Amino acid sequence: MTQMPVISLGTGDADALGQQLGDSFKTYGFATVVDHGLDPALVAKAWALTKELFDQPGAEKMRGFDNAVAGQR
Repeated sequence: MTQMPVISLGTGDADALGQQLGDSFKTYGFATVVDHGLDPALVAKAWALTKELFDQPGAEKMRGFDNAVAGQR
């Protein structure tokens, strides 16, 4: 299994950053970003809320599914 790349916002190379983000979104639908300057407590809270969402039963998660927009909310 391929591991999602970790992308730094601190490189100063906007073209490379755009390419890396685009590749990650195309391949995984997500991107792991570092050097963003966010408060570590805020990042920890976001991970906790993400875990809470994905730990819900499938039926509960599907309540927000919309076929008209390929499942997007």
